[in-house]
Amino acid sequence: MSRGKEKLTPLMHRVLQTLSENQVHLTADEILNHLDDVGRATVYRALDRLCEQGIINRLSLEGGTSVYEYVREPHMHFICRQCGNLYDIHAEFSLPLEQIVAKCGHSVMKTDVTAYGICKNCLMAESN
Repeated sequence: MSRGKEKLTPLMHRVLQTLSENQVHLTADEILNHLDDVGRATVYRALDRLCEQGIINRLSLEGGTSVYEYVREPHMHFICRQCGNLYDIHAEFSLPLEQIVAKCGHSVMKTDVTAYGICKNCLMAESN
């Protein structure tokens, strides 16, 4: 449950900057490596708060790994079952998923669309 918008701490700003500058999906450990003067528990608390506020997304991958991304525009994800790479897929949707679900009378807190398959790089490597 979200606590509402709360003030961002200096550490939260640093986490956002790390995610924004790298523009990739990072694990908590990778974020921690960029913030070498901060303890693990402190980074996890900052990540949890940023997720609660909807500023970043936590994506749970198969195998129990989680990665984080800075929320930019709505998009979906594609995960390759062969190499494990995670891709952002930007596409035009006729209606945002939130609106589609709201038409059924539900209140959407968060959406996450992930497709699984074989990426084009792995497909090309198989055909050679």
